[in-house]
Amino acid sequence: MALSGNERRVPVFGRIVLGAAILIFLAGQGWVLLGTAGILSKYTFLQGFAVFNDLMLADPLTTAGLIDLIVLELVFAVVLANGLPRGSAYPWLLAIFLIVELVYPGLAGLGFLFFYWRRLGQFRP
Repeated sequence: MALSGNERRVPVFGRIVLGAAILIFLAGQGWVLLGTAGILSKYTFLQGFAVFNDLMLADPLTTAGLIDLIVLELVFAVVLANGLPRGSAYPWLLAIFLIVELVYPGLAGLGFLFFYWRRLGQFRP
């Protein structure tokens, strides 16, 4: 895709920062998931999903956070559907990103920016 005169590619430094953010995210989530007092030490993989809903709905504060999370995930699903490159791999890319978004929305967001953020100002009207 050719860039117009007002657009510039995302600098290498930006990709380095996004790559570092992805590594920090994976390390933090890995520790929470696999650490000594992590999720998998208390629940099986599938139990974690059921318990998550129970915990989030147990208090009005966490319920409000769950509502925000769901709305943000729905909005991001629209961004993904609009922002991923069209082509023969589009349905697969979209499906993979949506599955990752359901489990780790932060990873899906960082991955989208790392792989498909093509120019500065992409998200400006």
